[in-house]
Amino acid sequence: LLLRRLGADRSFLGDLLGLGANTLYYLYVRDNGAGALELVHSSTAPDSSLFYEAGDQTRAFLGTFATDSGSNILNFATNGFTTLYGERTADGGGVDGNLMLDNSSAIVDSVQPFNASVPPQARMVKLQVSVQTTDVTVEQAIVSYLFSKQDCLILNCTNLRASRAQGEIFPATARQFRYLNTSANNLLSVWCAGYTL
Repeated sequence: LLLRRLGADRSFLGDLLGLGANTLYYLYVRDNGAGALELVHSSTAPDSSLFYEAGDQTRAFLGTFATDSGSNILNFATNGFTTLYGERTADGGGVDGNLMLDNSSAIVDSVQPFNASVPPQARMVKLQVSVQTTDVTVEQAIVSYLFSKQDCLILNCTNLRASRAQGEIFPATARQFRYLNTSANNLLSVWCAGYTL
């Protein structure tokens, strides 16, 4: 939104060039020394209060953004401390962007770490889940933080109907989620749809 309002003059972007692939960045604003504001990105997290960059109170924390494998910024919108991704990376090409699990058929309790699209400071992570199967019987995929009844998504699918859902998990300490398919013919994909710091 800020970029759209400023039109062609984007000189304030400063060092928002040369981004790395599949990387989480923190966005800060600072005085450029000439009395103008300048946006800067950094891999250094903000302080625990989320006001400034840790160790540098000349940089005020604005939010986070992430890149995909092509070093492109993932489309996002931030309101306060909540960020939502505007689109999801296509599945079938491997983990990339906000795609954290790509077409898994694991039938054992498995753990998948969050990727760079989820900041370590996230108190809530919104997951978007899709599962499809070639089985004619009803199969399930389960995605959770702890595999507790209060904290899981259970999706039913058949060969006639894929299933999609969104749900929130609240990671306490581990930056991961758990998953399980009831059939090796399932293809389960999980995206980060957003998060709250």
